[in-house]
Amino acid sequence: MMQRRNSMKKRILAVGLLVMSLVAASISGCGAADQAQETSGEETAQEEGGSGGGEKLKVGAATRTLQDSVYITMRDNAQKKADELGIDLTWQDCNIDVAVQKSQIENFVASGTDVMIVEAADQKSMSDTVNSVQEQGIPVIIIEALIDNVQPDLWVTANSYDVGVQQVDAFIEKWGTEEPANVVLLSGTQGDEVAESISAGVRDQVAKYDNLTLVYEQYCQNWARDKGMSFMEDAISVNNGNIQAVFGNNDQITMGALKAAENAGLVDQMWFIGGDHEEEMVKYIVDGYQAITVHKGTEVQGEFLMEAAQMLANGETIPDTQEVDGITTWYAPITVVSADNVEDFSSSRYPDLFK
Repeated sequence: MMQRRNSMKKRILAVGLLVMSLVAASISGCGAADQAQETSGEETAQEEGGSGGGEKLKVGAATRTLQDSVYITMRDNAQKKADELGIDLTWQDCNIDVAVQKSQIENFVASGTDVMIVEAADQKSMSDTVNSVQEQGIPVIIIEALIDNVQPDLWVTANSYDVGVQQVDAFIEKWGTEEPANVVLLSGTQGDEVAESISAGVRDQVAKYDNLTLVYEQYCQNWARDKGMSFMEDAISVNNGNIQAVFGNNDQITMGALKAAENAGLVDQMWFIGGDHEEEMVKYIVDGYQAITVHKGTEVQGEFLMEAAQMLANGETIPDTQEVDGITTWYAPITVVSADNVEDFSSSRYPDLFK
């Protein structure tokens, strides 16, 4: 009797152990399945978000200055597009200080920036820094002037040579091809790719019109208004005030020249043709001065920079580009703004000027 009872106990114990083993296996299997599902979910999230597991694309913009309204407009439109696309954009300027810009770029890299946008404070001094960014696998978009010995992933700019050509043609449209005119060319910083290209366009186009004579030319360091003013004072003195038009590489230089002519009592006999479509220059047009500016697609450039950054990060082909000296280039649209179209073209950007 005792033996049978012991045998029964053994069978019950064996069954209990078997049940416990099956339960443990079931729990272990569920845990493994859950873990596999979590791992699969993480991998899917990483695939969808690219590197960073679904984190926002980080774009850093290191630019020369925000002193001019044109650059503020570009930044603001870039930010709007970044918000729309879910891009984490940080936009900094260095006030044309090379050391500051190098530090900004190094900080962008250290913070995990995915795409870099650079408008160089100096074309010659920024080469090593920007090349170092690309060596770390970060795509680089250059805006405005190219950087010496740097092959960017994309160059976004207006066609600077064409800007110069259209400046001259805009003056001829007002002045005509019969009456002689002495003209002045005030360029940006010497050696700057944009300045040299705009000025080359002006020179070549002036040479096509027999009634135009280029009587004075100077470079204005840092594209500064005060340089435009002082050189215009010199041009007036050298030419005894016999000047009919001034071509400035940007609006700041051109407005400096306008002020010098105004101080000399000669502003009504001259035309002032600049570039960038700055608010103050537009105001001169609205107020009846003989002024013209060339809009270089600033708003569109800002928006396109974000779209291009996203495409570069995803390894996509960027549309509407062309090869310029072996560099993938996107040209912004150019529009001449004068009294003929200023309200239609400029009122949405500067509504307070038209109230």
